[in-house]
Amino acid sequence: MSRRSFLVLLLLALAGLGWWFGIAPRHGGGPVQVQDLPWQTRVDADGRLTVFGVTLGRTTLRELMQRWHHDPELGLFQGPEDTLRLEAYFGKRRLGVFDAYVVARLGADVAQLERWRAGAVSRKAQASGDYKYELNEKDFAQALALPVIELTYVPTVNYAPEIVRRRFGAPAEVRPLAEGRELWLYPDRALAMVLDPGGRDILHYVQPARFDALRARLQ
Repeated sequence: MSRRSFLVLLLLALAGLGWWFGIAPRHGGGPVQVQDLPWQTRVDADGRLTVFGVTLGRTTLRELMQRWHHDPELGLFQGPEDTLRLEAYFGKRRLGVFDAYVVARLGADVAQLERWRAGAVSRKAQASGDYKYELNEKDFAQALALPVIELTYVPTVNYAPEIVRRRFGAPAEVRPLAEGRELWLYPDRALAMVLDPGGRDILHYVQPARFDALRARLQ
């Protein structure tokens, strides 16, 4: 390998490290801090978590669509014991400098979800055993005003444990799950992370007040 080729490869490697640590080059000046990285979380005085520019419990689905310039696939899901949840699937998105699949869970009371299920235009069985309902046009429009209360972030690459510790810090607790997976808990970040060495890692962000319920659900 020539000296010039070696230097090019070295510069590319250093640039890649810069992206990972949240520092990007800026033309005509020093580095600039990269935003919307998965470890950049903040809990305000009211106990609301902000991540990817989304304040859980405050940012509405409409505002999130405007921020990400994308229309999600909205679905009302019926889970075990007739539990209902409303989710907006944004598919594969580029947030900061990383690609990930993102799902936003929306806040709505049970009575409202039951009304929307009754007025749904279709119902389809899912591989998970859930049923998915498609909202009618009127109910879809109303759902746009609902707040995002949870974000599920599935990176396109798996995170090595040492990288997770470096960027997110040491977890408050690590619990074993089935099939070699681990549940890493960060209550101070209102984040629960499922590390799966044989599949996809999953990051769950919630409102701090809902963290205990999230932990119980994931286990």
